Amino acid sequence: HTAKWTLLHDGKEVSLTGVTEGTLGNSGGKMRFHAKGSYVLKAEFTDDGGRTYRYEQSFKVYPVPAVRYSLPEYVHTDTDITVKIETADLDGLTVEWLVDNTFGFQDWPTYVDGTLTNGGGTIRFKRAGVYELAARVTDETGRVFLYESHDKCEVLPVLTLGFDLPEFAYTDTVLDLRTHGNNQVLPVEWSVTKDGKSLPLSEAFSGGLNAQGGKITFKNDGEYILTATMTDYLKRSYSHSESIRILPVVQYAFIMPQTVHYGTEFEVAAKNVQYLGCYTVAWTLEKDGNPAQYQGTLGNDGGKIAIRDTGTFPLTASVNDSEGRVTTHSENITVTNTAPNAPVVEAVPTRTAKDGMFLV
Repeated sequence: HTAKWTLLHDGKEVSLTGVTEGTLGNSGGKMRFHAKGSYVLKAEFTDDGGRTYRYEQSFKVYPVPAVRYSLPEYVHTDTDITVKIETADLDGLTVEWLVDNTFGFQDWPTYVDGTLTNGGGTIRFKRAGVYELAARVTDETGRVFLYESHDKCEVLPVLTLGFDLPEFAYTDTVLDLRTHGNNQVLPVEWSVTKDGKSLPLSEAFSGGLNAQGGKITFKNDGEYILTATMTDYLKRSYSHSESIRILPVVQYAFIMPQTVHYGTEFEVAAKNVQYLGCYTVAWTLEKDGNPAQYQGTLGNDGGKIAIRDTGTFPLTASVNDSEGRVTTHSENITVTNTAPNAPVVEAVPTRTAKDGMFLV
């Protein structure tokens, strides 16, 4: 006798061959259903006496959910990533999201900022590294489905770079510059502008700079902006700039006699004067470490003075610039007061004399 098999899907009779794969015989068989839903499978057969035997069993076929998504290949730790999700046959099930940092699944809040739902969402990886996302769905039967796109996302760090410069310096100041931040990660490129115009580094200063900094001395006065830049694999640039005002070093010297007589006027003449500008030269005269007086007037170009005292006198010229730096130059002068020797005159008489009297 041959068993007769019939199938109901959601209350309607359907063809076995239309909704299943496999065959059923008197001993049963194996079947795979194409569509989800509630089913009733019936079997019946009739014996030789015409008696019919029937058996039926209802069951539910659950779908295999589908989850598809993708990740970008490269991002930074400050990049918001929009994850778009395509799903099928979830039927109210919840997608659970997992993060893998190549060392296995990790704690989501530790590595990821943001959440993902069945509809996707926006996340940000907190730490640099290589990551994959996995989606996990557990259905009513307890069956677990794990979905992995195998898209590896390399997350690059957001770098920092910095250095410090003083507000001002001089053309003879050696600036010991040191970078900080992620200065060991990428090459550092340096650039400089003066008064708004770009300059070659060798023209702007002597010395050299590398990723760690260096020692430099600006060659000329002016307003400078020094910039350090790093560029990562994704062509993202990180830079830091500092401005500095370079002042010239005032140079001032003078000449005068080494010795002079008491009360005699002598000339003090300025020489080798550079960058004096609007500054005023202050003059001081000393004797034995104490202030001394002179007669006359001294200005930026020098002048004529007289000293009514004897001894050795240091004369000092001082220039105080706008930032308080003092340039000084000193010369010594010795003042003497030695009386002149009396002249000796010899006279030869041209007339005859006796006993001191001329003879007529």
